[in-house]
Amino acid sequence: MKCVVGVVCLLVMFQCAAAQDEQVTKWLADNAIRLKSVQSGESFEDLKPLKQVLRDVRIVGLGEGTHGTREFFQLKTRLVEFLVKEAGFTVFAMEVSYANSSGINEYVLNGKGDRDKVLAKQGLWAWDTKEVAELLDWLRQYNNTAPPAKKVRFVGFDLHNNNPSIDFVGNYLSKVAPERLEAFKKATQQFRAEDDSGRQHLDYFTNVSAADKVQALATLNELLGFLYLNERRFTFKTSDAEFALALEHARILAEFVDTYRRPRFDRIDLLNSSGYTRDIYMAQNVEHQIDELRPGTRIIIWAHNDHVGKFKAALGDYLQQAYGPDYYALGFSFNQGAFQARELAPDVTIGALKEFTVGAAPEGSVEWYLNRTGIKNFIVDLRNTSKPEAVEQWLTTPHPMRSIGLGFSHLVDNFQRVNLKQTYDGLVFIESTTRARPNPTGMRDAWIIPEKTKTN
Repeated sequence: MKCVVGVVCLLVMFQCAAAQDEQVTKWLADNAIRLKSVQSGESFEDLKPLKQVLRDVRIVGLGEGTHGTREFFQLKTRLVEFLVKEAGFTVFAMEVSYANSSGINEYVLNGKGDRDKVLAKQGLWAWDTKEVAELLDWLRQYNNTAPPAKKVRFVGFDLHNNNPSIDFVGNYLSKVAPERLEAFKKATQQFRAEDDSGRQHLDYFTNVSAADKVQALATLNELLGFLYLNERRFTFKTSDAEFALALEHARILAEFVDTYRRPRFDRIDLLNSSGYTRDIYMAQNVEHQIDELRPGTRIIIWAHNDHVGKFKAALGDYLQQAYGPDYYALGFSFNQGAFQARELAPDVTIGALKEFTVGAAPEGSVEWYLNRTGIKNFIVDLRNTSKPEAVEQWLTTPHPMRSIGLGFSHLVDNFQRVNLKQTYDGLVFIESTTRARPNPTGMRDAWIIPEKTKTN
């Protein structure tokens, strides 16, 4: 008798789960903003529902489920065009070097410099691609004819690739406090990059002793206090603008050292990990940019899902805390296809850049539900759309969702459990993807682990 009851209970559970799946699928299909194309230059007719969705939003985070998917980059470019032309967004902020982004801004705003060189100078293979180059070209062309109030400014908010900051602060100190130059050079010489390979933070993390990192941070923190204390005196010697830039660049250098002096993962104090600290500072850098803007300025943020999503202590979480519903996180997902990433291998720090392919998303994953709609490419708003109880339950129950960063291996679980309601305000779904097209300067070979490190 007990066996019969057990079987009946299981059948009822399966039927309830199947019924919920059907309701979720129907809701997704009914509320999908169907995309006619992921490519830029198309009519915005299919995107018009987004104007209502984002009507009261000031900051839009555009994520990506991988750092190497062509269709993600194409659609993000199309969304940038839409947000700029149709919704008045005038700042484009990207997960690239804060210190080293002025060259890109000069290119898109004033047409100065070489596009390929300023992009390669970031040292980031992920966006040293033809797709991102085309985005910069579109921004340049738009700014060429846009009135001054509608021109789009480019800013970075990440901590890497800080040679410009080292140079600027060093030059400033030579003008206002040359007696401090020697200590400053000693604190920063160990993370001055010799090239644009993007290894600066990795080499500093691995090859510099803990004692030297502590001393460097102490020197830079003391320098920040010294600059604050002498603001009036130094602005009189130079200018308000030059002092403000020197202070900003000094702050970025301190953020870099504070981030990469920490362990990659701290089991006792998770927020002490370098990854979490990096997100704190990236959020701080975004907030600083926002504070300098005139009220009402609208901002686009381009980064990985793991940053724009409102995961605990992620960039998106801090933006949500600071700006509430003014921030809208749009996650990007896909069912199957190709992308580029660094191969994860046991004998190297980071493997070579190559193409990978994955099959259809497994049953029960977020992508599996999105794919069940039968709609090839679409956007769904999770924030403003009414939902039946079954959908609310689905949105608040964690489900596996793909998360592929700089490295990839088929031997590693590339899914994380995500509470969609807490994490994203909307989702993009691409059914089938292809690899982003790397520029020659975007290609990377494997980086071998040094035989001996100085981390103790």
